[in-house]
Amino acid sequence: MPGLLQTGGGSMGVKTPTPKLWEAPATICTQPTPHSVSHTVPSCGAVGSEAAEVQVDTFPETDHGQAGLAVYQLIEAETNFLYWEIFMEACYGCNGWIELNDGDVVVDCGANIGLFTLWATAQADLATVVAVEPMGPQFDCLQRNVELHMLQATVRVRQLAVGGQSQESSTFVFFPRMPSSSHRAVYAAEKEGQREAMSAHRFDGATSTVCQTTTLSQLMADEGLDRIDLLKVDVEGDELAVLEGLTESDTRRVHQIVMEAHATDGRVERIVHLLEARGFEVRVGGGDPRMERAGCFNVAARRRPSSS
Repeated sequence: MPGLLQTGGGSMGVKTPTPKLWEAPATICTQPTPHSVSHTVPSCGAVGSEAAEVQVDTFPETDHGQAGLAVYQLIEAETNFLYWEIFMEACYGCNGWIELNDGDVVVDCGANIGLFTLWATAQADLATVVAVEPMGPQFDCLQRNVELHMLQATVRVRQLAVGGQSQESSTFVFFPRMPSSSHRAVYAAEKEGQREAMSAHRFDGATSTVCQTTTLSQLMADEGLDRIDLLKVDVEGDELAVLEGLTESDTRRVHQIVMEAHATDGRVERIVHLLEARGFEVRVGGGDPRMERAGCFNVAARRRPSSS
């Protein structure tokens, strides 16, 4: 069951030290620790359950104007780290190389609890976001966070995986102590490398679940999208498959891409080659060095004007 966490608050432009990778003890479905700030929010039960007062923690506001963020979350340490990456470091903005404008269309593949979705809606007024997350616990938080921030008019959520082909059922592995690392079962061997960069016990208690998978082209058709101004992909190994699930004609309707790519089997190089062949200018790197040591690299791409 998700707990409620509040990030943000404090002096504009003051940075806190970079958090360690999953620095706090791993606890499952933690209730936020008491703090001086409190809000009345839906309790940790089902959506729509009776409201209860929940104490929330606070963290410094970002350099990019985000004055605090209340979110439903599963693991507080993981949420803190992702908040740092997305809001404090603006990792998906790539130092201004990637842009979002008012009214843009964004697709968030591997939305997790919705932090990138919340970031994107803060960058561009009236942006349309389609947020896709296959895992039940994360999808529950995603739905709650969209409702908590009253974004139902512009954010659509789908409980699906996006990959190279449409399937009614595909097996996934869920890590209750590190939910954002959950992945399709075929990539289980890749997680062994990450154990060296992260505490191994965070992979304990893994369970299997079955999720529906679709292609990005099919998702565009189902959602009636005639373009994607920014495609974000964080799918724990399936990132190349996501791109391969785009027809060439649909690829021409994608303007910018940001993704976390896993380096196993030359996947980063293959992604770069595919994107360049399809008319994108590509940049690799600029992410957290600890994640890069674990084989996870940031890839950003912009469509070259002459290839639209």
